Amino acid sequence: EPLLFAVADGVTCSRYGGIASIDALSALATEINSWKDSASIKNVNEKIYAYYKGSAATTLSCIYIENTTLHIYNVGDSPIYLFRKNELIPMYTPETKAQWKRMNGFPEEMITVRDHHTLINYIGQEVLYNVVETISELQADDIWFIATDGLMFDESLKEFVQTVYREKSGKNFAELIINKMKEDNKIDDNISIITLGVF
Repeated sequence: EPLLFAVADGVTCSRYGGIASIDALSALATEINSWKDSASIKNVNEKIYAYYKGSAATTLSCIYIENTTLHIYNVGDSPIYLFRKNELIPMYTPETKAQWKRMNGFPEEMITVRDHHTLINYIGQEVLYNVVETISELQADDIWFIATDGLMFDESLKEFVQTVYREKSGKNFAELIINKMKEDNKIDDNISIITLGVF
C-alpha cells in the first residue's frame, strides 16, 4: 500500500494559521487512496481556502511513497532533505520572497530578513498556481527529513548527522537533531521533524 508522510506549518501572521495546518494534514490524509500527484495537493488548498475564506495560510511538505518511488511535494518553505552516501541534499524549493529575489537577479544586500520569512506560495490561497514536485527512487541506507522551517542544516549539524549515522546510534534521528540544536542554541522557532530511514 502507498505511504504518505507530511509536515504542515501554520503561518502565524494569518488569523487561523495554526488550526489550518492541522486541517491541511487531515485533508491530505483523505487523498491517499485516490492520489493524483500535484492535483491532490491542490485539492487540499481548495478545501482550506473554501473553509477559511483566505484568512488562513500554512505550508505543506510531503512524501508519497508507492513501491520504491517517492513523490516529493512542497508548498511554502518547510524543508525536505535527503541524506545519501554521506551527503545532505535539499529536496525542496523554499518558496519565499528571498528565493524569488535570488532567482530574479537581486543582489544579496537587497534581500532582507523579512524576505526569508515571507511566503510567495502557500496552502490557503484562492488559487494554488504551483506545486513543486520531485521524483526519486528509494535506495538502501537513505534517510529522509521532513521538517518545519526552523530546521536549517549548517556544517556542524551536517557533521552531527554523519557521525550519528556512521555509529548507527540514531534510533530517533529527529529527537537527536532537536537536542543538538538546543545544545548549540540554534532553535528560534518551534520545530517538527519526521525522519524516514531505509534499512
